[in-house]
Amino acid sequence: MIDAFPLPTPYLAAYAAVAAGMVAFNIWVFLQFFPRKGGTPTLSHAILVAFLLFSSLVLWITVLYDVLSGDTSVGFTAALFGIQIMMTAPFVWAFVTILRGHERRVETGSWAWAIFLGLIMLGNELLMGAVYTLALGTPISLNGPNGLLNGFAYSAGSVWFFWAMFTNMVLLLCWVPLPREERLPLLGLAASALVGPWVVSSPVLGSVLMAVVMTGTFIVLFEELGRRPAVSSSHLGLVLGVSFAFLVMTVGELWLLAHPSDPWGPVPFQVGMLVVMLAEMSYVAHRLLGRPTSGPVEAEPTVLWIERPAATTAFLALGFASEWAMAATLSLAFFGPSWHLPSASGGIGAVLVSGLLFVAQVTAGPFFLGIMGVEMGALVAVRLRRVAQRETRNRLTFALGAYGLYTVLGPALVRGWSEAPTWPNVGAFGGVGPATVIALGASYATLGVLALLFGRRAYCSTLCPSAVMYGGTFSQRLIPTIAERPWPRHQVLGGGWKGIPRALAIGAWALMGVVVAVSAFDEFAGGHITLSGADVSVVYAAAVWDVLWYGFFIAIPYVGMSPCRSWGFCSTGTFLGVVSRLGAFHKEALDPAVCRTCPTHDCGKACEVGLVEMPVVLAKTGQYRSTKCVGSSDCEMACPYGNLVTRDVRDILRRRLGLPDRFQERLGPHARPVPMARPTTTSLETSDRPPA
Repeated sequence: MIDAFPLPTPYLAAYAAVAAGMVAFNIWVFLQFFPRKGGTPTLSHAILVAFLLFSSLVLWITVLYDVLSGDTSVGFTAALFGIQIMMTAPFVWAFVTILRGHERRVETGSWAWAIFLGLIMLGNELLMGAVYTLALGTPISLNGPNGLLNGFAYSAGSVWFFWAMFTNMVLLLCWVPLPREERLPLLGLAASALVGPWVVSSPVLGSVLMAVVMTGTFIVLFEELGRRPAVSSSHLGLVLGVSFAFLVMTVGELWLLAHPSDPWGPVPFQVGMLVVMLAEMSYVAHRLLGRPTSGPVEAEPTVLWIERPAATTAFLALGFASEWAMAATLSLAFFGPSWHLPSASGGIGAVLVSGLLFVAQVTAGPFFLGIMGVEMGALVAVRLRRVAQRETRNRLTFALGAYGLYTVLGPALVRGWSEAPTWPNVGAFGGVGPATVIALGASYATLGVLALLFGRRAYCSTLCPSAVMYGGTFSQRLIPTIAERPWPRHQVLGGGWKGIPRALAIGAWALMGVVVAVSAFDEFAGGHITLSGADVSVVYAAAVWDVLWYGFFIAIPYVGMSPCRSWGFCSTGTFLGVVSRLGAFHKEALDPAVCRTCPTHDCGKACEVGLVEMPVVLAKTGQYRSTKCVGSSDCEMACPYGNLVTRDVRDILRRRLGLPDRFQERLGPHARPVPMARPTTTSLETSDRPPA
């Protein structure tokens, strides 16, 4: 691995002082490019500043030549040449520009100038890293076929380069007047440069630090979108750009960990970091060139990101891919190459099965589930601070604990987990065996009883990982997709199962039955029926829960919110929905007359599985039951009158025991909720819609 910290003890202060001085000089010159009152500089002023930066680049080239040559006289001459260029060339070119009458201004928001400035800044810091790396006697050879590669790898992996770029970007972001939703993700990208040296020199520590930076940045991105549905086009582009940047870095890091002895191993990560830092600095320069010259800053036109399904899907896909690559990197760093890579030796079928299992090994592992849990769990924690309903707070808190114990720690740490009656999906952790069949039956029996007593929410909104994935602030913004996209609007809306979801639900149960039978035959009768050597139940579980589930999650902007609950492919959920319909769980209007006069039908609009007929049924009968209801209580929180409650076995017991109604305080002395003066709404057609 590369020694990213070549820090000499006797001269550390001197080297650090020179580096700090050069960084300060470059930042100061960089900022001189942009007029203090906004707008863009004249062409002569732009050329003057650009040549100042370029001459600094020339000076570093001459110093590098001095270090490489080893000849004091030659090196001194080269240094003097560089200083002369630095002192004279910028002013000569600026003077020539003035004489030629080039006093026109640089184009507003020019990407060409922005990228040019970013390249010069990046080149300065890269050359400084190369000079320091060589001057400090780093044991590398510049001879042979890999000479230049070795020099690049060590200079681009040096702490002098990474931390200089980190300092540059942090200083710029502290000075540039960017809005909060743009500044925070860019600071996250800058932090990746801070931990970069550990990635190339200490894989385990570097992977953990990069995972922390990436996870924190994605939490910021998700939460900012959850807070404001209407965003500017530049913000939406920044969200996608930052997501793609982390994908580039994590893929490069994965390559580095997978090829520890290859001289080319660090190059993809370092090239990725170079591109990311260039893009960030160019973006900042572009934003500076777009500032108005005077007057108040006009707000950019905003768009509803939820109405941009392609952009939202791309963001979810980039986030998933980055988290997968980071989880694979952590697995490599801690456990080594413990998985089996896809092989083409067995034909197309073997490639597909092995590729599927390869992806599933990472998504089912503790690192991926842990990263997903921290990201989505943070959004749930933010929502908990805003939710007034105690039962919803308790349910989400329980879901967070269940996710950590039941989804992450249990499968990762507890031996025999696949034989315990805790996972109602065949093949989740192994093929069908005697203990697994018993555990599967016990799981369904236990959850069935809970569904009879407390409804489908006993699993779908507490124990299932979806409770965390769909319980945060960002996910709440996705609920309207179920009514605004063509597919879910025609197939999902309503309490009954329609064409495609019904076929998926029936097919899921039929397929699971076939899988159980084949896997059991293979286990008990020695049938040796496998898919390219893999047990069919393992392939089934990997395909449905470790690949397809995330595919549906990424496709929410097109298939609607809570697809595993509303499209029927979750066999456990559909089973518990049928059982729940037979039990005590249902929604109830404390006063149906209030529902009959409700003008907004907010409860139906807020439902994450699309139960839009709920207000009409409540107005007619006062009660509502559905096999699709998962008990998330979003409908209750959306009701502007506080008229909607959930009934289950607790209400039956209290009635039998003569205890007061759980919602007695809401009924009041007149047994009728008092409407709010101005009903709120969760529809995107009011406050969420940006101004024209």
